Amino acid sequence: MQHYACVAELIFAVLQQLNVDEAALMACIIWSIWKQRNNRVWNDVTDAQSVVSRAVTSLNDWRALYRL
Repeated sequence: MQHYACVAELIFAVLQQLNVDEAALMACIIWSIWKQRNNRVWNDVTDAQSVVSRAVTSLNDWRALYRL
């Protein structure tokens, strides 16, 4: 099992193993988790069920904007 010095190294190692579509979705999920964390810390809002749906919606919106 490989050890990583930080979470960023782990994330980049995982992303390198994915195809472009999977990497884009993974990046959006990570961003959505971070957004959920901020909502919990700063606004005391807990809505963990929306993490994946927000990520998918964000990715679809981005693709539509850039026509990908």
